[in-house]
Amino acid sequence: MTHILPLIGLAAGDATNPAKTGAKFANLASVANLAGVAERAIVPHAVCIPADAFTDALGPAREAALDDLFHELAATAGNELINLDARLSAILESLTLPSTLWKALAGWCAGSGPWAVRSSSLVEDGTAHSHAGLYESFLHLTTLADVAAAVTACWASFYSPRAVLARLRAGDTDPSPRIAVIVQHMVDADLAGVAFTQDDRTLVDATVGTGEHLVSGLTTAHRYDIADQASPPPPYDQIASLAGELRTHLGHEVDIEWAWQPSGLRLLQVRPVTAALSVTEHAGPLFAAASLYYSEQLPEGIALGDCAEVYLSVTTKRTPAFRLATRHGVTVDDGWLITLNGSGLQEPGLRPPWWDQLSGAVIVDLGPAARQNILAATDLATFLDTVLNLTGAPHTQHTLLLRPFIRGISGAVTRANADGTTTMEHSPDGLLAINRGLTSPASHILPAIDDAGSWTDLKVPGPWTVDDLRKVAGFTDTLTKLYPGTYLEWVHDNGTPHFLDYSTNETSIVSSERGSTLSVGMARGPLLVLPDDEALTRLSIAPIVSISGDADVPESRYITELLSRIAELPEPPILYASRPYVILSRLIGHVAGFVFAGGSDLCHLAILLREDHVPAVVADLPVEAGDGHLAVIGNGRLHVTAPIHI
Repeated sequence: MTHILPLIGLAAGDATNPAKTGAKFANLASVANLAGVAERAIVPHAVCIPADAFTDALGPAREAALDDLFHELAATAGNELINLDARLSAILESLTLPSTLWKALAGWCAGSGPWAVRSSSLVEDGTAHSHAGLYESFLHLTTLADVAAAVTACWASFYSPRAVLARLRAGDTDPSPRIAVIVQHMVDADLAGVAFTQDDRTLVDATVGTGEHLVSGLTTAHRYDIADQASPPPPYDQIASLAGELRTHLGHEVDIEWAWQPSGLRLLQVRPVTAALSVTEHAGPLFAAASLYYSEQLPEGIALGDCAEVYLSVTTKRTPAFRLATRHGVTVDDGWLITLNGSGLQEPGLRPPWWDQLSGAVIVDLGPAARQNILAATDLATFLDTVLNLTGAPHTQHTLLLRPFIRGISGAVTRANADGTTTMEHSPDGLLAINRGLTSPASHILPAIDDAGSWTDLKVPGPWTVDDLRKVAGFTDTLTKLYPGTYLEWVHDNGTPHFLDYSTNETSIVSSERGSTLSVGMARGPLLVLPDDEALTRLSIAPIVSISGDADVPESRYITELLSRIAELPEPPILYASRPYVILSRLIGHVAGFVFAGGSDLCHLAILLREDHVPAVVADLPVEAGDGHLAVIGNGRLHVTAPIHI
């Protein structure tokens, strides 16, 4: 069993090692014994529970579960944030202090309280990212049980959705537990706040009582610019002097948290001033919004930030097509580019009327590391508060893309054919299920627009009407003339077809009836039967594979393991799956061909297979067939013979 390290005091040799104690405690320890600081007892008595103790408390099983979850988050472009809180809570359930750590704390807390318990994460208070306000702090604790509970809560806060998302957006996908915890004598302050240096200035923010509400943005501070006062009054003269002393010792601008009581000044934290620790006035309430597809220029207050790449990819493609659809009387659904902060979200006068009228489901993009989270509109404010820490850091601004998720009662994909007709695949399972290969849609051929007789005799699949289908076919023809090889995506909602998106591909299509071809060509190889697995659905729903290219995310473990299995075969196999899951496109180049129990001409995988000339058919798997049988596909058929050695 791993040995749990003892508590580390401010004067211990390891105290200033941020890899063990985190930057917050290491910085505090580095200045606690400075001449002039130690003699004034400026730093309250404190110990650190090193980060290794959290690793011991988690144990191998929890670490493995966290590793799997973080890998999935990275591999699916943060598509599962809506379920993240529950999944993390399940992993961390029943987390407790190991007995040796409990005994060590009992000895240290044997004296008089109260105590404060604060996180000291190994990834906060750095020179690149502060991650300020993401991890928990607890004040005025009077019993050992309260201290122990606060320690486990600080540990758990490392895996809160807001902290995980902040690290993902900073490019940190490491699941390892990297957080130490500080236990410190509580300072019952008359006055408290923060101070930070810049060039020849020291700015001091102060509030009555403890400073936790001030640093979290819940209390308005009184600000003093010491550079403007030749002789600042006490205690601001002492605060400015201490900040300057620490800046000289550490060699960089500093941001400190302080407390003052009649017995003197106390230093609670010291850290470098980073880009996230601005010396400008706190931003006021902010809520700025712009149309995604119809804004000629972005209004004041909008900052693309982490959403720049997503915003440009979405609008560059869709804006011309959406505006064309509007001119042709085709229904489209706009979205919004929003920059806000927590205080702005709470300000009714700043929120646009449509925000409070949102209903149904919405799609939220927070940047490349957190794409296409689908959730109920009624849960939107709570979701944003959870993952963006809007309450804890109400002045920090964030940018997001928000779009309505129109599932409708039927989804469809259309494509114009060379003879003037239109192929339409539709399913009550919805558009997402068609695109991602999660359903086997019905197929219809819509007549040429000028073929009045055929339109009169057309058997119309509900809920679509003849007028709906004429509009769909007409706009499919219009857009295809601009973008040859276009696949248009639709949903039918509230009695109206909505045009949602399009993709382009130059390869011709064929019928997808049972026993038919999805992608032409002949192929042979050992049969490899792929059982249905929940991972196939999760990975196919995530926004990581599209016709226009794959997202820049790590390969999923599911696909990595499958590729390893394929590599061990004597020759590329014929892979059999129940559906054309889009994630299976990762196997292109590694298999000879595909067979599916159900298929769709217009799903993303079928389009990609035709583009790469990979043979694929829709066919039943003979009862006696299994792994190792020799499989041959071609002309819409699957032929299986005796097993070959694999």
